Amino acid sequence: MANEKNGLWLDETDDFTTIGLTLTSLDELGEISFASLPKVGQILAMDDVLAELEAEKAVSEFKSPVAGTVSEINQIFLQTPEKIDPKDEVAAWIVKIKK
Repeated sequence: MANEKNGLWLDETDDFTTIGLTLTSLDELGEISFASLPKVGQILAMDDVLAELEAEKAVSEFKSPVAGTVSEINQIFLQTPEKIDPKDEVAAWIVKIKK
């Protein structure tokens, strides 16, 4: 995980940015019970809402740290957000954005 910004980690390549929640964010939220994410194809500007999460300790909104088009969302996270595991590469990311 190359970079962190506002509770999110970013893994950037030339074409895409993969974004997930940092361990600190997960600790602060507690178990997540509901996640709202953008739709594939949606264009985001920097600081647009990237994720709205309901958890045992807080309801939080995370802003997009990059601009681009949502190319993929993590369906596992969307359907079972309580199972997010920052140590598991399959379950750790939440969205991928094409620059």
